[in-house]
Amino acid sequence: MANCSCFSPELAQQVLKNKKSDLHKVRCPVCGKEYTTNREGNEVVCFDCERSGNHVSFRGNGVKNMEKMKIEILGTGCAKCNKTKGIVEKAISQCGVEAEVVKVEDFDKIISYGVMITPAVVIDGEVKVAGRVPSVDDVVGWITQ
Repeated sequence: MANCSCFSPELAQQVLKNKKSDLHKVRCPVCGKEYTTNREGNEVVCFDCERSGNHVSFRGNGVKNMEKMKIEILGTGCAKCNKTKGIVEKAISQCGVEAEVVKVEDFDKIISYGVMITPAVVIDGEVKVAGRVPSVDDVVGWITQ
C-alpha cells in the first residue's frame, strides 16, 4: 500500500486500525495506486499525481473531470475568430490547466451547436458565448467553474 507523503505507513495503519479518524483507503484514478487519505470524493488523485501534474484538469476546488478539457473555437478563420483562439489560449495558460483547443470551421458542425453567428466558444460540449469575442476573464471563469 502506498501512502501519501504526509503519513508514515505505521501511523496510517494505526489510525485506520483505531477508526478514530476519517482516514480511508482509496485508489488513485490516474495511476491506480492505493493510498491513505482523509480527502473525500471518487476522483481524488494521490499526492504524487497531484504534484507531478498527472491529474488532467483541476477545475474549481477539485477534480471534476479526469478527461482533458476540450475547448472548441467556432468560426471561419476571420480576425475575430483568431483573436478568440488567442484569448482562450491565454486563459488556459493563466489557469494552468491542460486543454485541447480545436478550431472548428465546418459550417455543419457550427450549426449543430445552434450557433448562427461567430466567433463562439464551446467548452466540453457547452456553448459559452456566440457572436462576440470573450474577455480573458470570461474564459477563466468558464474554465474554473
